[in-house]
Amino acid sequence: SEFREKFPKLAAGGAREGEQPSLTRQTSEDGQHVTAPSKKGDAGQLVQKEEAQVGSVAADVYSTYIQAAGGWCLAITVLVGVLVGQGLQAVAGGWISYWSDHSKPDNPHYISSQVGLIGYSTLSLAAFLGIFLTSALFRLTALKAARTFHRKLLGTMLRLPMAFFDTTPLGRVLNRFSKDIYTIDEVLQNILYSYLQVVSAVVCTMVVIATATPWFLVVVLPLLLVYRATQNFYIPASRQLKRIESNLRSPIFSHFSETLDGTALIRAFGQQQIFISENMLRVSKNMRAYYSNFSSNRWLAVRLESFGSLITFCAGSLAVLGRHGISAGVAGLSISYALSITQALDW
Repeated sequence: SEFREKFPKLAAGGAREGEQPSLTRQTSEDGQHVTAPSKKGDAGQLVQKEEAQVGSVAADVYSTYIQAAGGWCLAITVLVGVLVGQGLQAVAGGWISYWSDHSKPDNPHYISSQVGLIGYSTLSLAAFLGIFLTSALFRLTALKAARTFHRKLLGTMLRLPMAFFDTTPLGRVLNRFSKDIYTIDEVLQNILYSYLQVVSAVVCTMVVIATATPWFLVVVLPLLLVYRATQNFYIPASRQLKRIESNLRSPIFSHFSETLDGTALIRAFGQQQIFISENMLRVSKNMRAYYSNFSSNRWLAVRLESFGSLITFCAGSLAVLGRHGISAGVAGLSISYALSITQALDW
């Protein structure tokens, strides 16, 4: 009664007089047993379940990465550089086609071997310099972004209160500093640059084929609709599988760290097999997510290769049907670019 008079709020929120507060044994996602008052939801858990984002990546994420890499000006410069490099490569291929059609001396627009080689070498060198400088600029900006994110993550972790480490498994922290930082340092920049190259190569290929055989635009529109439908079906599933795989990696790190800390006790009580089985179970869950993600990639690859084969077939058929209206060099350029699109789409 005296306690109720001095602390009425605590007494109101606690158990009724004469009753003991109900406690329940709860298990966190990392195998830690937590004793907390039984409440609805997860309010009684000391270690909360790791959240996983659902849906498409927000535009703020891309904007944050671009700002960390140096700003929008550098991003636009890299994009223009990639397009210029691919464009110069297409122009070099077009020069080869034009040279092959005018290589005979009796042609009024005759091009000698020396002129042809000089022109092709100049265009190829310009394309090489453009691609090299763009790649170097992109790598430097990507490293700047990786350095910025690592410094922010480290600075935030060093300033967090101790309550954060009491309620957050060490495996999550290790996952952020290992796999996630590795993804930003190496994987992300390679994927982004390859993506820009592939998109620019596909655009140049479409332009070259449509220039050689304009009827290709009529054929490619239905194919683009099918490609878009396949993309809309695959991307959400792949995105979520990657998130699930990332979340299932944290319990592995947590359990392994806890096992190392308690190795002496585990051996003393002869519980090695239990911890080995628990580790194998967590690795197996992570591998199931990885296998599902890999299988979805193979599912997409089969359809994209079929899509590229259809583009090659259409380009070749239109070149044969229009053989009286286009030169052999232009037809060969169109088919060669169509053959290269399969590999680009498969990426």
